[in-house]
Amino acid sequence: MDVSFSPSIKTDLNRYEQLIVENEKLSSYFRSQLVETACICRLDCPETAINNKTIWDTATNVIAPIIFGFVYWVLIQAKQKGIQRLYFMARDGQILFKVAQTIISQWGYEIDCRYFYGSRQAFHFPAIESIGEQEFNWLIDNPGFLSIRIICERVNLTPELIADILSRYDFREDSWDKALNDSEIMILIEIFQDPSVLEQILAMAKIFRDKAIGYFKQEGMGDKTPYATVDIGWSGKSQRSLSNLLAAGNIYPDTGLQGFFFGLLSSTQAFPQDQLMPYFLEVNDRSDRYFLCDPQILELFMAADHGSTVRYDKQDDRYMPILRSDSNESGIEWGLLVQHQAIVNFAERLTKNLQPQECTSDYFKQITEDLLKVFIYNPSKAEAESFGTQPFSRHQSESKFYDLAPKYGFKDTLKIVFSNYVHAFAWLPASIQRSHLLAKIALKYVNARQNSFTYSNYAWQELQKGNKDSSRKLAVKALKSSPVILLSRRFIHMNFLLLFAK
Repeated sequence: MDVSFSPSIKTDLNRYEQLIVENEKLSSYFRSQLVETACICRLDCPETAINNKTIWDTATNVIAPIIFGFVYWVLIQAKQKGIQRLYFMARDGQILFKVAQTIISQWGYEIDCRYFYGSRQAFHFPAIESIGEQEFNWLIDNPGFLSIRIICERVNLTPELIADILSRYDFREDSWDKALNDSEIMILIEIFQDPSVLEQILAMAKIFRDKAIGYFKQEGMGDKTPYATVDIGWSGKSQRSLSNLLAAGNIYPDTGLQGFFFGLLSSTQAFPQDQLMPYFLEVNDRSDRYFLCDPQILELFMAADHGSTVRYDKQDDRYMPILRSDSNESGIEWGLLVQHQAIVNFAERLTKNLQPQECTSDYFKQITEDLLKVFIYNPSKAEAESFGTQPFSRHQSESKFYDLAPKYGFKDTLKIVFSNYVHAFAWLPASIQRSHLLAKIALKYVNARQNSFTYSNYAWQELQKGNKDSSRKLAVKALKSSPVILLSRRFIHMNFLLLFAK
């Protein structure tokens, strides 16, 4: 069935809107209303600056449908499960919360939605009651740069407080801000097990824990109302720490802690009855969706206008979240508020053009997959310039920031090919768009090589699990990405095993 909308709209469709029009897996009416909503919102852009206009257009065409679909699914699931309250977890939950408010207002859902201040730092540290393997996995997590000061910050210490012990292991003051190697990290683990250091950590964690639990109770987590949390993902570690804190405060839900997530790359939980419910990507899914769940890109899609939650404090008779900064100045300067407004405008218009029964979560999941493939793998020059310069940090203490897609010049070409010059989190297709011609060639080679080895590694993992069909598909992708993978002995060995596998 043909998709119908006004002739003036049809002539103005861009590549994302055309992509939806051509997707016959979706009903024609759903396609027409979604495309008309996106197109009208895009054309109604109030921005004149090129960067802001690109942000508005992308938010309308890509980000808004993705976020709307996730929030719609959460509300449907909550209704089916008898959940009466949703806590949208900062900071990824801020724009999700705004969209939820719009949907509830327009479509008449009866559910209590609240914005909840929290973070890895605000949950992990107070949850510490001893330091074992689980705690060290968080403590020494290394997203590209790890120093003594960064590790100390995670447990709310300063190197100055344990300077005597550090110097005993030859960690002088001039080394506290330098990158640690693997052997130095192992020494630091030993230091943090020293009774005098451990005592300080556990005493401070107890103080932080009491205040965190006070905030949770204040926000209604102990009033027996059936609730769930809403967050982006990716491993459930923050949810695990939250669950432990609820148990420590004797306010753990009788049916376990329930959480809705955009996607889960892996999962862990504190108690067997806890539930982690993913929308777009389930654990162990190694389909295209796994490779589309790029945490850097999706977290920037859901960036908030304030800093991360560091801890909680009691002020008069209220518990208050203490933020790293009241305002996300770099994000706002980039155009974050423009992004938010475009997303909300889309949600307001779509909820007027469509009714809940005319939507399905499967439709939105399909759209999410299609839109992410185009945006991530083939960004336009304008998208690469605008979104590639959006600052992000993989550090929970936000001690180091990166451009999402760095711009490389002629002088960078050899370093790109022959060293680890490109940071591990770079959005390479966008960097290719932004960079010098010779650097583009080098980046294309690096991108193909990285993709090839990534597919190969997951193919090997799938083979080890006995998932031969999945392993074969990933091995084919590895070879298609780059023939360089043929130099890998493990890849050859894996394909030999697959060839003779029954």
